[in-house]
Amino acid sequence: LRYTLAIAAEEMHIPWERLLTEELPPLIRRGQELLQGRLERAKQLWAAAGRTAPGLRNVYYADTLRGIGDYFKRYDLYFFAHMKPPCIDYPLLVAADEALQGLDFTEEYLKRMLTENLILSRFDGGAVRALLRTVHGGIEEAYLNLCEQPLTNELGLALLGKNARSLRMVNAEQEELLYLLESKTLEQRRQLLRGAALKLCGELETGDAWSRGYVAAFAEKPAAAAGRGAFRGGRVQYLYCGERVKNKRRKTPAPPDKEALGGMLTGGESAGQSSFP
Repeated sequence: LRYTLAIAAEEMHIPWERLLTEELPPLIRRGQELLQGRLERAKQLWAAAGRTAPGLRNVYYADTLRGIGDYFKRYDLYFFAHMKPPCIDYPLLVAADEALQGLDFTEEYLKRMLTENLILSRFDGGAVRALLRTVHGGIEEAYLNLCEQPLTNELGLALLGKNARSLRMVNAEQEELLYLLESKTLEQRRQLLRGAALKLCGELETGDAWSRGYVAAFAEKPAAAAGRGAFRGGRVQYLYCGERVKNKRRKTPAPPDKEALGGMLTGGESAGQSSFP
């Protein structure tokens, strides 16, 4: 009930302390009405994520998408409105805030997944598949974010003024980028990578402000990594290094249901107000 009341209080601009003196049943009913609308909106995000899912079979992506669909079928806005999907296995480029509850978290997660699908759709599928297989070996059972390596390589190559769409980075380019990043201060690295990310968003035609902010937040990861020496010794954490990475394995399930109920990239109020850690 606390979560439902908070939804109503936010919409009606009622301070939390005033709830002690307000009549609660009307507020609870209003909160449930709002949650019903939010549930339908989250289902649209889920359907769009399934419809735009990358053509790269990965069990963590498939399990998560299917599990969220099952979560919607069991969602109880009367007694367990605050519950989050228990099946989130697929890692995002920038994780959703775990402190969020219920549909706040679900919408936020799906918004980010859908944005990543859009970014991946801008890359050449063959180049993405070749890159991921080189770095991770088998894609199907690898615990990885499908967008991370392609986007990282493209950002790195863009910084060097190379052909970013190729996604392929050789050792000489890796060393050149390492020198470029390590020769800068942390703030200079952040500005450099953020600028490259925003320029890349223009080239990828991811024009909305939310997507640009999301990519820029991810792009700043290598800034801190370079300062920690994470690129040395052949262990390039965020840049293409051509080494195979051991991943967790699990039994392969069936692919997710990609029934298209409608696409919705922009999301709603909660997703639109996101900030990126």
